[in-house]
Amino acid sequence: MAILDDFEVDVLIDGEPADEFDDDDVDEEFEAKYPNSVSRYVEAVSGAFFAFRVRIKSSYVAKDEDSFNIDIYVDGKRIGTPTIGITKRKGATRGKIIKDSEDVTSSMFERRDGKLVERTMQFSNIELSTLST
Repeated sequence: MAILDDFEVDVLIDGEPADEFDDDDVDEEFEAKYPNSVSRYVEAVSGAFFAFRVRIKSSYVAKDEDSFNIDIYVDGKRIGTPTIGITKRKGATRGKIIKDSEDVTSSMFERRDGKLVERTMQFSNIELSTLST
């Protein structure tokens, strides 16, 4: 699980949290441009469906915002920007939010033949073979 202050992100494979690993190959230019980012990777499971679960913990202290847009990237390509609403005390514009907020993103949109098409996220089928020498 990637954790950045009061924000958590899981990759779910067939609905279960995947084992995540540190990404030691993060581009220095990317890190400089996005200093408040976290990069992780997971093992691809042949043909499995996957999703991203994003949480904002109730320990987060809201300023004037009522929601967040989270950019999600896969293989360096932005695949979506879910909006996560947060719940504050009635009438409050600032202060601690009163419950965890969560969004699960399991599909992405892409252009095909000029049309916007929604596609469920799924790992490619992986074929292993041995090399003869």
